[in-house]
Amino acid sequence: MLFEINTNSTSDINTTDVTSTAELLGKYITKGGKEYIEFEKIELQSVFTKAKVYFTNLINGNEALSETLNAAVNENIDVIFEELSPIIGQTLGGIARQYFNRFFKLFSVDELFPRD
Repeated sequence: MLFEINTNSTSDINTTDVTSTAELLGKYITKGGKEYIEFEKIELQSVFTKAKVYFTNLINGNEALSETLNAAVNENIDVIFEELSPIIGQTLGGIARQYFNRFFKLFSVDELFPRD
């Protein structure tokens, strides 16, 4: 069954025993005679033993239905996260890539990894 949810809501996600693996794909670039690292892609994969989510006001003004949907989501959280895992990994990898690239643009390879 598919239906549209159109609401303003906040969510809380709590996971425990998270194990993540990251693969960083990048290249060296030269600016001003110095080498820097630029990441082209970061792939993340995460596994956890337990997760719980809670959405507030999931169905506009219908607290009972919102609670029922929250319970259904949490009863099936393993299947939901298994299905969404690739999308979550891509999204978090993209966010991490932005932050990593901002940092690695500030310092050359020699500054970050001195050879001495």
